Amino acid sequence: MPARAARAGLLLAGALACSAAAHAELLGVDGGGPSGGAGASGPGLAGQPGNGPAPGLGGDRTMPRPGGNGGAGGGAGAASGGSELIHYGGGGGGSDSGGGGGIAIIDPMGAAGGNGGGVAQALSAGADLQSSRGGAGDDGGAMSSGSEPGGGGGGGGSGAAVLAGGGYRALAVSIVGGRGGAGGAGFESGGGGGGGHGIRIDAADVRIELLATQAAGGQGGDGGAGSGSSGGGGDGGHGLAGAANDLRLHVAADSTLRGGDGGASRPVTHRAGAGGAGGTGLSLSASRWQVKTAGLIQGGNGGRGEASREFDGGKGGAGGAGLALAGNMGTLHNRGRIQGGQGATGGTSVLAAPGAAGAGGVGVRIAGNGNRLVNAGRIAGGASADGQQADAVRIDGAGNTFELHAGSVLQGNAVATGSANVLALGGAQPGVFDVSALAAGAPAAWSGVPRYAGFAAYEKTGAGTWRLTGGNAAALSWTVRAGRLAVDAEMAGSAMTVAAGGTLGGTGTVGDTTVRAGGALAPGNSIGTLRVAGDLVFEPGSRFEVEADPDGTASDRVVVSGTADIRGGAVLHVGPEGGFEARQRYVILTAGQRRGQFDAVGSGYAYLAPALSYDATSVALILQRRGAPGSGDLAFADLADTANQRATARAVETLPAAHPVYRAIETLPEGAPPAAFDALSGEVHASTRSALLTGARQAQRVNLGRLRDHLGLAWQAGAPMAASGGAPGAAALPGAPSPAWAEVVGAWQRLDGDGNAAQVRQHVGGLFVGADTALANGWRVGGSLGFTDGRIEVDARASQTDVASYTAALYGGRAWDAGAGRLNLLAGAAYTWHDIASERRVDVGDLRQELTADYGASTTQLFTELSYAMPLGMTAELEPFAGLAWNQLRVRGFTETGGSAALSGASSRDDMAITTLGARVAAPLGAGATLRAMAGWRHAFGDRTPQSTLAFGQGSAFEVAGAPIARDAALLGVGAGIEVARNAFLDAAYAGEFGGGNRQHTASVVLRWRF
Repeated sequence: MPARAARAGLLLAGALACSAAAHAELLGVDGGGPSGGAGASGPGLAGQPGNGPAPGLGGDRTMPRPGGNGGAGGGAGAASGGSELIHYGGGGGGSDSGGGGGIAIIDPMGAAGGNGGGVAQALSAGADLQSSRGGAGDDGGAMSSGSEPGGGGGGGGSGAAVLAGGGYRALAVSIVGGRGGAGGAGFESGGGGGGGHGIRIDAADVRIELLATQAAGGQGGDGGAGSGSSGGGGDGGHGLAGAANDLRLHVAADSTLRGGDGGASRPVTHRAGAGGAGGTGLSLSASRWQVKTAGLIQGGNGGRGEASREFDGGKGGAGGAGLALAGNMGTLHNRGRIQGGQGATGGTSVLAAPGAAGAGGVGVRIAGNGNRLVNAGRIAGGASADGQQADAVRIDGAGNTFELHAGSVLQGNAVATGSANVLALGGAQPGVFDVSALAAGAPAAWSGVPRYAGFAAYEKTGAGTWRLTGGNAAALSWTVRAGRLAVDAEMAGSAMTVAAGGTLGGTGTVGDTTVRAGGALAPGNSIGTLRVAGDLVFEPGSRFEVEADPDGTASDRVVVSGTADIRGGAVLHVGPEGGFEARQRYVILTAGQRRGQFDAVGSGYAYLAPALSYDATSVALILQRRGAPGSGDLAFADLADTANQRATARAVETLPAAHPVYRAIETLPEGAPPAAFDALSGEVHASTRSALLTGARQAQRVNLGRLRDHLGLAWQAGAPMAASGGAPGAAALPGAPSPAWAEVVGAWQRLDGDGNAAQVRQHVGGLFVGADTALANGWRVGGSLGFTDGRIEVDARASQTDVASYTAALYGGRAWDAGAGRLNLLAGAAYTWHDIASERRVDVGDLRQELTADYGASTTQLFTELSYAMPLGMTAELEPFAGLAWNQLRVRGFTETGGSAALSGASSRDDMAITTLGARVAAPLGAGATLRAMAGWRHAFGDRTPQSTLAFGQGSAFEVAGAPIARDAALLGVGAGIEVARNAFLDAAYAGEFGGGNRQHTASVVLRWRF
């Protein structure tokens, strides 16, 4: 073919390629990734993307002999049916012969570039992303002879393209950009095509959530092999790339964004091309972006530069940035890991220098204004091929903030250029920062410890506490905006401003310091001294918070080398922590010169009032007991609310002033005394007596109930008999001269408090066994033994007692015929021994004590009942009854152990009489079963509110009342029994007692048998 005709054909092919590319852009089709590298001395251009970005150059960026253009973009991907999970395949590129490729810019005989790969999936309307891979770019056309250049490789297509605003989600998918095509061979070989992006965003106002998803850019194509010079490798594609505003991206902990690796060049005789750069893990060029990541974002590695003979070896490709953000007013929150890519090695040379090593990729690169980077994870720069560490963070622009949270780790320096950029220490969790890492100028080379350079100001933000260590003599500007900044470092050149909501403390040295309204200066980290190398200013509304040692004269103090300027309106606040010693003088400020006074002084203590004294160079604090109107000093009992609290308060005030309990009360904050006196009162000991007195009726109920069952009253065999004081008893066993029985009991009791004593809850379980026998003249006598285990809880006083009780009882009775019914007389006596183990927690001021005691008690009971049982209808029976009981509880003395708030208790005695009136009804159900019910009224006399006499170790005795026992209470009961064998009867019953805020529920199961 004549040369002119051949050139005309190539021109026509180029025109068609341009038309196809334009059409692809209108359809939203992704033609390919970034441009590939060029040849070494005759650069072949990379594949041209479908949406038309300008082709880029690779290699050494020289153009002595340009090669052919890259091919046009491939077609859009289409869904392939036939499976539940749809995968998308990118459209095919051009033919190996370069069909659709452009002509050479200068030499029309250059080979055509390869076509670009297509986008795998184009999304709109908030669709979910699917697993996909972008189309691969075609290889560039080759020239088999002569000195003509080879064509550039086609760019890879994106794995997914987002074309409309809205919400998108990727769940457990893999999205990969297409690989760039290889450069075509020639004397001057073509450069490799760029890899496609994993995800490309072409719309504003997009929200994307990546869950268990892996997104990666495609690998750059390798440069073509040449007999003269080799083409450069193509750049890797980005893991995710976007250029639209208002993007919100969330990368979950199990997700990854990774840039593609750069392509390599080829060994060559003359000049070797450079390796392609790694793609960026996340690349955004937009404003108002928001990125939250807990996953891995990583830049791709650079491509290898290859060897040459006559000229320098090919340069190694640079690693891609982990995250590159360009724009304004964006926010990045990192709790995961962001890593720059590794730089590649350069090629060797026989006659010249080796190629330069590729640089490592920056971990995070931000370019723009007003952006905020928050790091609570790990950010690392990549390493170059010769071991140089890239920066972890690089910020270019003005008004940007880099905020460190606890858990922040940097591998590489953090460098800011521009103006008004801020380094902040924030978050709610505590952290530690070494100020020697702050560089006044450009940071030194990486030495294993991150350096921070170029920041104009430093801030403390967030509610947490950050501690500064080390030393730095540079003139730095710090502002404490929130939380606490504890300076335990030497920073004499650093000016400090404490804004509203911030607190400055520590034991180090700072420069000129100003405490503004709402800010606080709190020297030390408990008790300590903060030094100001310069002047100190307290503005109106500021606070000076101090603590002191109650065992000496030490206190928080600020030492000012210059002037302490205390302006009107400033407030000295003495916090309630730390336990000041009353009447002790504490020096809290010294200065070369003092000017002005604090407007007010407040302690926050209930019983202590502070006062200040001034001289020319110092301020001192004195604490003294508050006064009560018309009665001298404020007494402890003046701030108590109840009788128990007042009794305890008066007892505490009899202790020596140095006693830990006395000091704990004296330094209580306002509002705390009532609860403190309740905690110290030992009320649980008195309320345990209340619970034991009410629980003692268990022995009466069990023994009289069983006696009534066995009296053989005037009912037929199997007829129901009512039980005393609770659920009615079961039917008598026919012809049972010596029945034995066993009863399992469980009781739940609540005694409501009366505003003085708190509510008491008790639960008890146990077993009684007994037997009885008939005597002459109709009398019947018997006995029983019982064991119960219970717990008594006073939750409002953080107290409890465990009680193990052992009971022995005797009982007897007789029945007389009287008219149509029968008159029944029952009586008994019981003795119970109680082993008591108490435990209570005292949390008052700086007292934190667990107090315990072990002691004994006994209950003696006498009880009797008179009833008249009469028929009711054809089968039921009615039994009115009246009962009388006397209980006496004796408690032995005890002494608690466990701390200075331990109490000793005197022995005591409580007597209580109880009368009961009521009626029982019973009816047979057939088949040997009975149903019973009871209702009554109970009235209590005597010591219904037990009082314990207690004393602290060195104080006077005082009395504390327990929860009151109800004077009057209603009784209800229900039960059922059945003869389970010829000689055995099984009974289940419930009894309840309700009155005066008291509640008692008792359940029992009885098995009786005869022998």
